[in-house]
Amino acid sequence: MSFPEIAALAHDSIELWNASSREFPSLGRQYSEDEQQERELLLDRTVDRIDAELRNAARARLPADEVLARITTLTVELATCSLDLKNGYIESLLREGFSRVGIDLARWARTLDSRVSLADILQACRNAWTACGLQLLLGVDMRLTPAIFAYSMLYPYTDNYLDDRK
Repeated sequence: MSFPEIAALAHDSIELWNASSREFPSLGRQYSEDEQQERELLLDRTVDRIDAELRNAARARLPADEVLARITTLTVELATCSLDLKNGYIESLLREGFSRVGIDLARWARTLDSRVSLADILQACRNAWTACGLQLLLGVDMRLTPAIFAYSMLYPYTDNYLDDRK
């Protein structure tokens, strides 16, 4: 993109922002306190189950593909139950889109470094999933690109190294 194209895009974006409503949008269904607590409990249970899957995977040295599939199943359960998302597209996105990105990232990571841990791969997946979610919002097919892979792998290799107090 050239500078004039970027400047035009920025100008158009500012115009859209300034023309947008100042009213707070309706966020849909309101939940009672009991319903909210029920969903929070389900969230806590699902997070505990994901944590147990990760611990089990580390002990059993399960393949990253298998672990990502199990975690994806739990995430679909979380989205459809505790977050009250019933749309079939959500399930497809979580089961196929994000799962595929995670599996691709795991394969690329193991090709780069056969010693990379499952925890590091999953940490990198969080970044890749965010970037790939942005692809969808921008109307681009969701896929792991070399740039997304490289950015995502920075965290396991640099951030964790810098944060390690040993």
